[in-house]
Amino acid sequence: MKDSIYSNEDIKFIKKLYLKELSFDLENSENKGHAFYNNFQTLLKLEPKSDKYQYILYHCLFGPSEYLEEIKKVSFDEHKIWKNRLISNKKNVGLYGDIFELYINWTFVQKKLNFTKRERPDFSLNHNNNNNNNNNNNNNNEIFIECTSTQCNFEKIPEEKDIFKKLKSKIREKIIEEYMNLSTALFIDITNLYYHSKNINLTLNENFISKALKEVDENLTKKPPIKLIKPFGAIVFFYFDNSKDIINETHYTCNILTHFERPIADKNLVDFLEKNIIKNIEKVVSNSPKFNH
Repeated sequence: MKDSIYSNEDIKFIKKLYLKELSFDLENSENKGHAFYNNFQTLLKLEPKSDKYQYILYHCLFGPSEYLEEIKKVSFDEHKIWKNRLISNKKNVGLYGDIFELYINWTFVQKKLNFTKRERPDFSLNHNNNNNNNNNNNNNNEIFIECTSTQCNFEKIPEEKDIFKKLKSKIREKIIEEYMNLSTALFIDITNLYYHSKNINLTLNENFISKALKEVDENLTKKPPIKLIKPFGAIVFFYFDNSKDIINETHYTCNILTHFERPIADKNLVDFLEKNIIKNIEKVVSNSPKFNH
């Protein structure tokens, strides 16, 4: 009975929150197909004590609204833009890319970093590596972050070759962009690939990703695109999960699976990543659910 009461309170809270803050009705069947609506419907069928229930409630539904609330404290205009993007985007792939980018935006706000939201690439920041006075790769302190997300076909369970192909495709798609340079880092959300890899007992790790990067490089060398490719400074692979620490407390975290930096990357970029991004929380049990996709 007690679990049922908590469940009802959770449901009422999240419904009210979405109506008030996002003008989105989680019970309106016209919203069927949108991840928020679909997740809410899944929530209604789950046991309140289960990890999946807690993950969908706090991470998949409460998470985006929390990110938006923090952004509203900084800029009403940015909040409005993000709100409209999330609600109007019913295509799964596009929505999850937006949520990941929103998470990075929220992270920068939480860290009180001096950044500018832009397009292509998504963010610019001013960061000075005070330990390096001879930076030959960049004439100023501006560095850039581009965010993206990649998913396998939602209609079928992928094989190892599908995951590898999807990973290579996303990497290639982004590194040939004209705005890439040694002052730019590419952030890729591979939560969906990580989730599927667990289900087929595939070890998705640094070696697997390194092999994909190598093949992309080899393919570009054999068949270079018409436009000139400029090297990027770094590439970081993220995944979301819930995990338990040494005292059995559950955390909903964004983790770095692996990252690669070019030896000639802008030292300001490398210093920024090391001080602000490349930090993993030690975990004991990782459930790695599929970040609502």
